Amino acid sequence: MTTPKISLLIVSSFFLFLSCAKEQIPGPKSLIDLQETPPNSNCLNGGILIKSGIDKNNNNILDSSEIENKKYICNGNNAASDKQTVLSAFTYGHTSTTSGEAILYAFPDFDKNAYKDVDSIIFLANAYSYGGKAQVELYNITNKSVIDNSLIEATESFANSVIKRTENLSDKIPSGKINLGIRVRNQGGSAAAVSMVYLIIYKR
Repeated sequence: MTTPKISLLIVSSFFLFLSCAKEQIPGPKSLIDLQETPPNSNCLNGGILIKSGIDKNNNNILDSSEIENKKYICNGNNAASDKQTVLSAFTYGHTSTTSGEAILYAFPDFDKNAYKDVDSIIFLANAYSYGGKAQVELYNITNKSVIDNSLIEATESFANSVIKRTENLSDKIPSGKINLGIRVRNQGGSAAAVSMVYLIIYKR
C-alpha cells in the first residue's frame, strides 16, 4: 500500500496580545517533530506521528531523551487517495489574569480556496493550564470573529498536556484570504497557555 505524501509548510508566527494581563509568565521552550509513518498498529493506513517535548539542552533539536508526548494523526480508510497538507505554527502564548485572553497570529493570509478539492480541515492544539482551564479556538483576525466549533479545552498541566483536535471545520472557515489566528482564554487559573498549533487539510 502506498503511503500518501505529506506537504509540511512551516508558518512563521508572531504575536498580537489583546490582554489585560499584568504579569507575563515565561514559558518553557518546547519543540515538535512531525514524521510520516507507514501502516502500523496505531494507524492501520499510516499517517503522521507528532512528537513533542522540552529542549532541555537548548540545541534546538528534539532529542530522543526529550520526547514527552506522542500523537498519531491517522489516514482515512482509503489511504492511497487521502492527500494531506499540514500547516504548522510554532507558537507560545499565554494570559496571566483570571479572565484574560490573548489573540495570536498563526496562519496569516490563509485562503482555503488555494487548496483544490478540500474534503476537510482539522484544527489541532496543545493547550495547558496553570490551575484552571485553558480554552483555545481559531479566530478570524480579519473580521474579528471566532470560527464556530473550533473550541479546544484543556485542564492538564504542561507536564501532562496532550494535542487535541476538532471535527471538520471546512464549512466554518470563510472563503477568501483572511488572517487566521487563535484566541487563548484563561478560565479560573493563574494562566492558560498554548503551543504547537496545526491545520491539517485533507483533499478528496
